[in-house]
Amino acid sequence: MLKKKLLSLWLVFCMLFVLTACAENNPQETIMPSVSTLFSDSEDPQIGDYVVPAETDFEVQEADGGFKIVKYIGIAHSIEIPAKIQGKDVVCIGDGAFSKSGVVGVKLPDTVLTIERSAFSHCTVLRQVVLGANVKTLGDQAFEGCTALYSLNLNDKLQSIGNLAFGGCGGLKDARLPSSLQTLGGGVFGLSGLERITISGSVASVSKQAFAACPNLKEVTIEEGAKIIEDQAFQHCEALNKVQLPKSLEKIGEAVFEGCDNVVLHGASGSFAQAYASEKDLAFEAVYH
Repeated sequence: MLKKKLLSLWLVFCMLFVLTACAENNPQETIMPSVSTLFSDSEDPQIGDYVVPAETDFEVQEADGGFKIVKYIGIAHSIEIPAKIQGKDVVCIGDGAFSKSGVVGVKLPDTVLTIERSAFSHCTVLRQVVLGANVKTLGDQAFEGCTALYSLNLNDKLQSIGNLAFGGCGGLKDARLPSSLQTLGGGVFGLSGLERITISGSVASVSKQAFAACPNLKEVTIEEGAKIIEDQAFQHCEALNKVQLPKSLEKIGEAVFEGCDNVVLHGASGSFAQAYASEKDLAFEAVYH
């Protein structure tokens, strides 16, 4: 029953996100984000030894002077993707290339710059991903529904993460977002297992439903530089009890903390955050001037 309830909630969340996005007068273009090192360095006994598959285990297309992997057709479950195929750099993991596959662990080379839409979506046994140092773009739904994914560490060249990129990743407890990050897509971590998150001030706007319905999220820090929190960004995060807000904040959208009954906002005395808390009858603690 619990699994059915969670599945139903996730389907409703996805439908709401799509409907609200479509309702915008000027919908934003799809963002193709970037990623780097996903997952802790410790070995997981369920992953086993990594192997380098034969070149024939990948279907590829030419892209940006190298190759894009468009499909993995091998049988190995823990794989290290080669930096070169047929003598050309592997620069991109394509749309749906590993989607719904049985991979448990993946290591990507430093040559990879882009992870496209749904590249690893619904890989329900995927536990560990180690991305190269140079990924800049991580696409929409790239890891959506990877329920076993348990740790995330993104490198300092990451610039954007797309819509629903980690949506429904219930096993994901922690994520370090780098200072290079500029864009977070809508619903990016919605219904994930995150327990705490720090958002760099380089992200000017925390997107719509970015962390909505995260049942375990307790603490959020938004660093100085961020200006906007969009609608429903933390809606129905029932465990949320502390949100640190910057002086730079200028706007908070609709229903951002709806269903967060125990939340306490923290920020500067006399700030926009304090005025917002007063208007919405939310608890506020002034922690600096």
